[in-house]
Amino acid sequence: YRWQYLSNTIDTDFFAYQPRPLREGRPFRFCCVADNSYRKGYDVLLSAFRKLREQGMDAELHVAGRNTDTKAFRAQLSLNMKAYGQLDKTGVRQLLYDCDALVLASRSEVQPLVLLEAMSTGIPVIATESVPQNLRIEGGCTIVPIDDAEALSRAMMQVMTEPMVDGEKLSEQVRALASPQVVGQRLQTIFSEALASY
Repeated sequence: YRWQYLSNTIDTDFFAYQPRPLREGRPFRFCCVADNSYRKGYDVLLSAFRKLREQGMDAELHVAGRNTDTKAFRAQLSLNMKAYGQLDKTGVRQLLYDCDALVLASRSEVQPLVLLEAMSTGIPVIATESVPQNLRIEGGCTIVPIDDAEALSRAMMQVMTEPMVDGEKLSEQVRALASPQVVGQRLQTIFSEALASY
């Protein structure tokens, strides 16, 4: 049989590009939007962030998702970490607009839409090898091994010390991959070709 890859869609108009303020004179802001479960690797992320701070890097970590506002989860947080609990779509977008990069330390994933949403707003992402190849947009996505807090911390430091990405270009790349219009047109083409061949 033959197959073609199609991305899931995101609302690229809603998660539109927005420029971020210059980084000088303020902490670098990382965020993670994921439910608090073992699969999402929060234990690795929190460890990586602590290692980053131990290196003297001025950074904040903002996390949101189901069960990130529980007493048990908050007890794991330390200086410069903040948890918001579950946010609605508007809240997620505002968190992305307030931050400089998104980090996802997942142990397994199918196709995490939050990576596309983050890059669509113009910020780079750091994720693990569990993320499918099609989401690894060059210049916007850094990949690290699963369960490796050291590698994750190094990747976070690298993103902090490199020049800001061209967020507008990154957003355009996501639109060309995952906008409803693009995916709809590709589906129409695939169905037309399939009908013509039978």
